[in-house]
Parts: sequence; structure tokens; C-alpha cells
Amino acid sequence: MERRHVAFICCIVAATACVFTWLLTTLYVGSNTAKTTELRLSEEKYDRISELLDLSDLEDIITKYYYKDVEEETLVNGALKGMVEALDDPYSVYYTEEEYKEYNDLNEGTYVGIGVSLAKDADTGDTVVVNVLEDSPAEKAGIMIGDILKSVDGVVIAGSEPSEIVEAIEGPVGTPVKLTVIHDGEERDVEIVRAELQRQFVYYTMYDNLCYVLIDKFHGEAAADFEKALKFAEDNSAEGLIVDVRNNRGGSVNECTKIADMLLGDSLIFYTVDREGNRTDHFSDAAHNELPLAVIVNGASASSSEILAGALQDNKRGYVVGTVTYGKGVVQSIVDMPYSGGGVKVTSSVYYTPNGTCINGTGITPDYEVNLPDEVLNGDEKLTFETDTQLQAAITYLDRQLQIAD
Repeated sequence: MERRHVAFICCIVAATACVFTWLLTTLYVGSNTAKTTELRLSEEKYDRISELLDLSDLEDIITKYYYKDVEEETLVNGALKGMVEALDDPYSVYYTEEEYKEYNDLNEGTYVGIGVSLAKDADTGDTVVVNVLEDSPAEKAGIMIGDILKSVDGVVIAGSEPSEIVEAIEGPVGTPVKLTVIHDGEERDVEIVRAELQRQFVYYTMYDNLCYVLIDKFHGEAAADFEKALKFAEDNSAEGLIVDVRNNRGGSVNECTKIADMLLGDSLIFYTVDREGNRTDHFSDAAHNELPLAVIVNGASASSSEILAGALQDNKRGYVVGTVTYGKGVVQSIVDMPYSGGGVKVTSSVYYTPNGTCINGTGITPDYEVNLPDEVLNGDEKLTFETDTQLQAAITYLDRQLQIAD
């Protein structure tokens, strides 16, 4: 905290020193030219000095009068956060040093763990392994999808939430964690060494002759994994492609642009306009996958998901199915704070689809609007292949396209 506080005070002292240096210089020059000691400040300069001094005075007042001790770090971070919050922009955020590290780790898609995803079985209450990352410590230790997890480092996990169990499994790189698992009715103990891993954000499978690709978020190596999905489609002789970005709140515009480039020919993907009216175009090149394409969206598809869906729709490359998207048509810039170790995410431009549409606050309207069944939406039924009406609509569209092609 000493570093942050010193930086905070130094900024105020430096600003004040500059002002007083200017005042003394003015006094000296004035006394040698106009033979006067009268000093004049513009109202703007006076207000600026007052604001800087108010920050320091307020910190002193809180320290002196508040009924309990407050960490200086809390006050400094509060002042910085408050300045960004004053923009009244839900997408602009100040991150403390710790928050900024977590934010960057999420974007980079890295974490420390063993490489498993867990879920609670609704019928038995057991904690079950639902995914194992390829080449992860868990896979190398023989952990398999469907294994039931009983304890972590000797602590029985019955009744714990999956998120709590994940926290217990995570720890420093290179340290061991002991799990007790049940596989095919046989219980065994396994010790696994934690490692830094890359989160998976792209999943894919085949539905008959169609390749289905789910993009959970545009984080980490999403574009590289999407390229693997296209290779998977090719290896399995897929005749059509379904890209699912439902509930995908966005992520890296750069990863999204790379994915759009794989699907579009020589086309405009989107463009941005900043506060000065400067326009920046983002294009794809000629090389691209040519499989018939459907995109599934919903009201939680936002930001980069909308960039991708809008680009495919406007360029008539993909048929958009689902419900109207969220409507986040602005782009943020990420800037490091030079002293605090934190960072700022600040809205810096508005983006437009290739046809010049600003979707901020309105979203993208699908080519074919279809809702999920009420029984699924209210939780009475699970979302399955059979009950997923949006997925079924995408499959029906592609089947028709393939029939027309024949």
C-alpha cells in the first residue's frame, strides 16, 4: 500500500508544486516588469487546484474523524473507482491490482488447477466430472468423465457446491492435491500435481452430417480452438456448420475478428467510430470456410457475439436463428495504470455492422426468431437435443440448404 499511497500523494504534491512554481515565476516576472505584486489566477486554474487539494483534505478528514480505521488502499482505490463510476457507463471499470490480474487471467484463459469441470448430479447429489482437459494433469492421472468425486485432501465434499470444490482443488503451481474418486463403482485415491492450464472456450461435436460448434466466450485461444473445430468438421466430412453463441457475453474483439475471418471471404466484418468521428474498418481476407452456416443467438449474446452474428448476417454468409441479442454496440479499451498496478477498461468507440447498423441498445434481430419451450425456460424440463427448438431450427435450415444444393 505504501507504494500506492506515496504515488497518490506525490501526484497531488507535484501538481501543487507546479502551480506554486508558476505563481512564483509570475510574481518574479511581474515585479521586474510591471512593478506589481498582484497575482491573478483564472477561475479554471483555481478550480483545478481546489479539486486536487480537496482530495488530499478529504483523506485527512476521513482519517481523523471516521469512527474506525480505514486502510489507505481502500480510500485510494475508492477514489479511483468513483471517478470511473461517475461516467455512468456500465462497461467502464477501474480494476485494483488484484482485480486487474484476475481480469487479465480470464482474458488470457489461464488458471492453476488440474483440468477438470465438475457438476452436481440432480438425482444423486454426487459431484461428477463432466469434462477433462486434453493433456491436463487430471487426464494423465486417469481421471475420466463420469467419475464421482468424494473428497479433496481427505476432506469429504458431500453437500459442497462445485464452485467451492474447485476452490479447494486449486492452489499454487507444482503443488499436489489428493482426490478420492469412484470409477465404475471402484473407489481409489489419486495424487495430482497442479499446473497452469489454458481454459477451453470452444466445444464441438457432430450431429449426423453437421458440425456443431459452441463458443462459450471469446477468451484465451478461442480462435485457435475454433480453427481446430473447422479441421474436425473437415475430418468428419461435415456438410454444414452450426455456430452457437447463446449466453456468450463477449470477450476479446481480436479473437472474434479472427474467427469471423475464417468464415467470411473478402468482406467488412465491422467498423468503429471514436469520439472524434474517426472510422476504423476491420476486414477479412479471401480465404475462408465455405460450409453452409447457421448461427444461434439469444438475449444473452452480447458484444463480440453480436459482432460475429452481425457480420455473418449482413454479408449473407450465415442464417441467424434464435431471439434478439443483448445490444452492446460499444467497444472498450484496456489501459494500464502507471503507478497503482491496476487498470481501466473504458468505452472508447461505437461499433457498426457492415451495413452501418448500430445495435447498441437494440440488438440483432435473427433471420428466424424462435424461442425455447416455456417448460425449458421455467426449469420444468432440461434443455436437451430434443427440446432445443433453436438448435432444431438451425438444423432444419441447413438440411433445406443442402437439399437445394443437391
